[in-house]
Amino acid sequence: DNRCKAFTFNSRSNSCFPKSAVSDRQPYEGATSAEVLELDPRVARVADARGEELDRVLSKRDLSEALAQARDIGSRHPGGQYTTEALLNAAEDRRAQKDYLNAMRWTGAAVAVTDRSDQWVEYGRLSLAIQTQKSSDKRNYADRAVGAAVNGYLRALNDAQRVNALSAIADAFERLERGRDMIPVLRLAEQIQPREELKARLDSAIAKYGFRITEHEVESDKAEPRVCAEFSEHLVRTGVDYAPYTKLPDQRMSVETEGNRICIGGATHGERYVVTFREGLPAASGEKLIKDVELRFYVRDRSPSVNFAGRAYVLPKAADAAIPVQTVNLTELDLVLRRVSDRNILRAIQDNYFGKRLSYWNSRSFAGEVGEEIWRGTGQVDSEINRDMTTRLPMGDIVRDLDPGVYALSAAIPGVDAYDDEGATQWFVLTDLGLTTMNGADGLH
Repeated sequence: DNRCKAFTFNSRSNSCFPKSAVSDRQPYEGATSAEVLELDPRVARVADARGEELDRVLSKRDLSEALAQARDIGSRHPGGQYTTEALLNAAEDRRAQKDYLNAMRWTGAAVAVTDRSDQWVEYGRLSLAIQTQKSSDKRNYADRAVGAAVNGYLRALNDAQRVNALSAIADAFERLERGRDMIPVLRLAEQIQPREELKARLDSAIAKYGFRITEHEVESDKAEPRVCAEFSEHLVRTGVDYAPYTKLPDQRMSVETEGNRICIGGATHGERYVVTFREGLPAASGEKLIKDVELRFYVRDRSPSVNFAGRAYVLPKAADAAIPVQTVNLTELDLVLRRVSDRNILRAIQDNYFGKRLSYWNSRSFAGEVGEEIWRGTGQVDSEINRDMTTRLPMGDIVRDLDPGVYALSAAIPGVDAYDDEGATQWFVLTDLGLTTMNGADGLH
């Protein structure tokens, strides 16, 4: 009701008395009074435009919380019978003594009366200055600072006030660990009133929180090695060719995108490469690299490795029995053969050993409690630098006198601690059963 200019609520009678004007001001025990203040008409004229500007750089939650704060400021910080001048003087006195909590409270009471842009921003800055050890309080005060600076921007009557409010929002975002959100806010401030300090701060925020390369990796253990750069944000999924944004040492190299990574294929082991990711390279969010980024890579030789291709294997008890093993950059393997007795087969399955590559800890418990070591030795394997090699390990002499059953052959890299590289395990069944098949006119027998 626009005719209501004030009210008094009497808690004793549970009654509210609206008033069309304020004729007198007297304290009364058990009563709460409030006055409706008129909005500056200049603020009303610019508020919609200010809101549209903030809508492009802030979240809906930021704006809704600022609205709630504006509605509640009068009841949160009641000024009572004090004049605006008295409230601001009290705030200044508290600030001089570095009592930022009470300085914030007095300023909030003044804001409730004046609704001025500069005082809203000061209210936010004082909230950020409050010293507390509780992380929840720090976050609450930073959230309050965001809302206050947003309200300051909505009421700003000149560019300087707009920029000051945006700068305060950025300060609060950094406190809240919302560094990425600082960038559009500072960019808007720099567009409104270009200043060297704003540009420097924007560049700093982009370098720390913006779209950038966060780390790089050389996938040298692959047969076809790649060099990859990881970005702070996801890249565009479709419709963007990233090859023009990548300066390659060899144009035959390929450019692939994977989520937030760009990988360069076609590298060679033992070679050094320099790859430049060019300014303007776009992210899915619309952000771009602000400058060229040069990365230097060295693709080392592949690490020695051993692997068995299959999970399980039926090995005939024959003179030419062999188990294939895959190796990289190795000429010799340390081998251990263990047998699982009939009574331990069930446990090998229950403990999740059977058919699996044994980890360091599993290998220790398996060797001590489940598998019986029956042979230990070395195996010679074929080797060509950096190539996957498959070698048939001859097992005929070893299995010739063994009983049928379940066995596990472990292969390890010589001189390497099993904790650092667990090696590989090939499970196999040694059998003296032979199967013969015949395909006849009436089917397979």
